[in-house]
Order: sequence, then C-alpha cells, then structure tokens
Amino acid sequence: NYKIKTEPFGWVVQRRTDEFVRLRTVLEKLHPGIVIPKFCKKTIKEKFKDDSIRKRLFLYEVWFLKRREGG
Repeated sequence: NYKIKTEPFGWVVQRRTDEFVRLRTVLEKLHPGIVIPKFCKKTIKEKFKDDSIRKRLFLYEVWFLKRREGG
C-alpha cells in the first residue's frame, strides 16, 4: 500500500499498486493520444524489498505531480 497526501485538502489515502494499474487503463481509454507510462511490474520477491517500494513510490509521485501540473 502507498499513502498519498492530497492537495489542497491534505487528506491522506492509501492505494494499492493494482489501483494505479487500473487508473492507467482508464486514462488510456479516455485519452488515447496521450502516452501514459507503464508502472513497474512487481514480483513477490520485490514486493517487500524497501528499495523496490521506495522506487515505485517515487515513480508514482513523479507521474502524478506531472499530471497535476499539466505536463
């Protein structure tokens, strides 16, 4: 699970990797001309490695911040 702090309200919500994958699928259907990056595939071994979790969290944050800023 990933904790995400929303702006401007500051709510903290938890999301699972599969929710990001489903979101990507929906966004691809709604915006077929826009390239939406694939998320890191996780394996059972990687699932619990701290470095892997930090990397995925960082990539999700960067991706959402770019979307929020219109990039």
